[in-house]
Amino acid sequence: MDRIKQLRKDKGLSQQALAEQIGLHYRTLQNWENGYGEISIGKAKKLAEYFGVSVGYLLGIDDVSAKDNITDLIAKVNEWAISNGLDKSDPKTQWKKAIDGDMLETIIEIAHQLNLLAYEEIKNRKGKMINGTFVKEEDL
Repeated sequence: MDRIKQLRKDKGLSQQALAEQIGLHYRTLQNWENGYGEISIGKAKKLAEYFGVSVGYLLGIDDVSAKDNITDLIAKVNEWAISNGLDKSDPKTQWKKAIDGDMLETIIEIAHQLNLLAYEEIKNRKGKMINGTFVKEEDL
């Protein structure tokens, strides 16, 4: 897995040093880096935590690491909110909607995933402001 190798090299670690730090035999790590064998979920989580990235990023599923994308994600969500007029909405109405679940679900997804999955879900969302609340097109 190229991503593991890249992350290891970015930290300036040898295979031996990384293997010792996370409790692996260096040959196991070497095999993973060379595309042999499969990494278990537990080991993937351990490596992802060590490097401060998501498991998806570690495994090459996501292109953006958690540490690199949180600021970008916040900026994109803010941009989306402004472009949809949420900055002009009534906070009490928005809070009620959050409690009702729609906004809260999105916020929880962002916080838990720390990647662009939630943003990818909302970035093309269409709708309009009605009585100070953004209403999704499918709810109109």
